[in-house]
Amino acid sequence: EKVVAKEDAQVLLKVFEPTLSDRREEADSFVPPPTSLSYMHRLKMLVNEEAGVQKQRKDLFFSPEFSMDDAGALFPSSWTSSIQLEQDTPVESKLSLLPSFHADIDGMQDLLATSEPIFDKAVEDGTRFLAYRLGGLEIRGTKAPDSALEVGAVFAVGDRAL
Repeated sequence: EKVVAKEDAQVLLKVFEPTLSDRREEADSFVPPPTSLSYMHRLKMLVNEEAGVQKQRKDLFFSPEFSMDDAGALFPSSWTSSIQLEQDTPVESKLSLLPSFHADIDGMQDLLATSEPIFDKAVEDGTRFLAYRLGGLEIRGTKAPDSALEVGAVFAVGDRAL
């Protein structure tokens, strides 16, 4: 019986993540992928590439440059409407990042849990990208499946923007 190296096992766990893979339904019929050095190297490269895309998505989402109406190429195309009427041209609010507010966000978790997001979209792995407006604040966060909301940015909106 061949033993898989710990690092390779971690890569395989990421590839066969339950929210992404239906292979667990195969039970005893499941045939694992090859674990040759070249195959595992390529698989590691792909997993690392995906982690890089996930980081780029969060970095953009947590920046004032992110547009909820036109998310861009890093996000699923379904997030951007291919049909936009002339009068529907979005009016972007001026946003100013409030880095000092981030430390106080734990006290707002209950409030966010009972608030309706103004933006709630998910990517392939089930991670939700959420934005809330509370008064003059816009709070953006992500929520991975079976995880708590992770706040990534707090902005002052409109006239309150610095």
